[in-house]
Amino acid sequence: MLRAEILAAAMDLLTSTGRQEDVSVRAVAQLVGVTAPSIYMHFKDKDELLDAVCAEQFAALGRAMEEEAATKTDPLERLLAQGRAYVRFALAQPEHYRLSTMISRKPGSVDEMIQDTCFQQLLATVEKCTEAGIFPESPGSNVHIGFRLWAATHGVASLLVTKPWLPWGDVDDLVEQMLRAAVIGNAVAGRPERLSELQDLGAALEPLWAKRSVS
Repeated sequence: MLRAEILAAAMDLLTSTGRQEDVSVRAVAQLVGVTAPSIYMHFKDKDELLDAVCAEQFAALGRAMEEEAATKTDPLERLLAQGRAYVRFALAQPEHYRLSTMISRKPGSVDEMIQDTCFQQLLATVEKCTEAGIFPESPGSNVHIGFRLWAATHGVASLLVTKPWLPWGDVDDLVEQMLRAAVIGNAVAGRPERLSELQDLGAALEPLWAKRSVS
């Protein structure tokens, strides 16, 4: 019970201040109404506490990605929906996102959460897209495509988080175009022979240029 209260307080501080430097063990203890040693009974230091906070948020992201994808029957639309949910999370929780994905540190619980809840969902959808003929099939290709799509999505998310003042234009449109370009690129990357199959491939990718609404 106390652990949950500690996590909630640390999460509130990180969200309200937007700075990890302002989230101290002492500040969290004061917010919960306990002494600092009580915090150390559950977390060995501030880094472990922040790692647990970010893991909680990425668990929520995993649920959001699952909910977004559940509304889509087409695997391609599921893939796009997961990408949108991911970027929305980064923009809604920028400091959590920065701490989890943009700082080099020892692997922790948040890394396990990202792998288990986010990447595995993405990978499952990539596999469905491969089965549908959207991505080329070869040994290990689904994992590689998954990482490339993640890298592209992280790229736009991290830039929007760290450089919000740049003239990005309409953010929703930017994200949509990036996701669609990443999918199309992976559909033909490394397989020049697929270009000769463009008509059939175009039919598989038709939702990318036929459906312009952002859900």
